[in-house]
Amino acid sequence: MAIKIFISGISLIMLLIFFISTLNTRSYYIKSTDGAIEIWQGQFAPLGRERLITLPGAVLTEHIKDSYSKEEIFPIACNYYLDRSDAFLNVAGMPDLEIIKSDLNKARSYAVTKQLKDAVGSRLNAINFMVFLYNADVATSNATISGLKKAKDCLEQAKKLTTDKEKSEMVDKKIDKIQQMLELEKSGHVERPSPVNKEPENQLTN
Repeated sequence: MAIKIFISGISLIMLLIFFISTLNTRSYYIKSTDGAIEIWQGQFAPLGRERLITLPGAVLTEHIKDSYSKEEIFPIACNYYLDRSDAFLNVAGMPDLEIIKSDLNKARSYAVTKQLKDAVGSRLNAINFMVFLYNADVATSNATISGLKKAKDCLEQAKKLTTDKEKSEMVDKKIDKIQQMLELEKSGHVERPSPVNKEPENQLTN
């Protein structure tokens, strides 16, 4: 009987430790440092924390609470990367689309609500739309059958990423132009028109 009580006591303690450790992993914490915000997550142990992410330049206007839930903390990180991607997109000259896509992919990993997921998705579609237009421009400049076919494929992929009527019509016109160039190329009448698109359109909305 004494052994059974001992084993039951040990099992209860282990179960309690497991329960507390699980709760600890669901707790998040914020530390404000010089020019940055650090987000920490509880470790799978009764006590202990590990740094999850650092957000340089982020400022938390609200009072820092003792702890946060995932639903409270993830939107902070998601909106940080959304805002940073918007800022990179609006710089003068040609934006670095790879950096922007990297930030949007990071934002997607913290998008815990439908609204945030839609916001990330629409921006990624807009960036990919711009990339396809740019690639179509490069492929068209070759004025070869293979280049024109690639340009047409890029434009068709771009069209799938927008529901905006004006953008769809613009892409259709470019596809028609590419088709005309293909027919001229196949018939031996080589024509080297101006690029399809000098640089990607700096727009985020579909």
